[in-house]
Amino acid sequence: MNLFEKHLDWSGGLPAVELKEISRDVMDGNIVVLKQVFPESTMDLCKAALLGWQAEHPASNPEGLQANAHWWRRDVNPPSETSHLFETFCLAFGDKKDALFEVAIVFEEMAEVWRVLTGRMEAMQINADGKALRPQAIHYPRGGGFFDWHRHDLMPQRIGLILGLSKDGRDFVSGGTRFRKGGQEIDTAKVHDIGDICLFRYDLDHSVGEIDADYPLEWGGTGRWTMVLPLM
Repeated sequence: MNLFEKHLDWSGGLPAVELKEISRDVMDGNIVVLKQVFPESTMDLCKAALLGWQAEHPASNPEGLQANAHWWRRDVNPPSETSHLFETFCLAFGDKKDALFEVAIVFEEMAEVWRVLTGRMEAMQINADGKALRPQAIHYPRGGGFFDWHRHDLMPQRIGLILGLSKDGRDFVSGGTRFRKGGQEIDTAKVHDIGDICLFRYDLDHSVGEIDADYPLEWGGTGRWTMVLPLM
């Protein structure tokens, strides 16, 4: 297992040929960080939009990710699940007047990257097989936000994407996504920065190490914010 940083030219649109080559590296079990896919200003805008929407909507917990409306919840090491401390935002897009429509645009660009990487065609709308890409944002707060070791089935997702919304050294100091395979561990904390997408084979063991564990617990705009796109 190796860690590769890829600086692609995103100015002319999706670099499909390079992404197809990268897909082979990821499926071989390597970690690839696509650098500066999105500008820092866009990531800050997404985070601000999520915080603004959160401030106007109480936490809720509908069944699974099948709800057809946005919702969010705060988990502090819930029972009967992989140990974690974070806020999760589960989103369902469809209306162009949506307060989070600009966030939806970023998710759609992520989805297109995933489709090129995997050759699959699913979108953020449920298809005839009942499958859809389910946009989620996750906030690991300063003061110990984390996600313990876990893994997923390889299929049908094949490749996971983690987009960074937070700036290393500004929003957090330590902690981030780790991967392990065959006794080897890779920590992406100092490589995976704001606007970067971390790619990984979906059945690799992975976790999020404690974010700024020596700080008081701090919900809000600091800490490590990410966007992910599971196929469910």
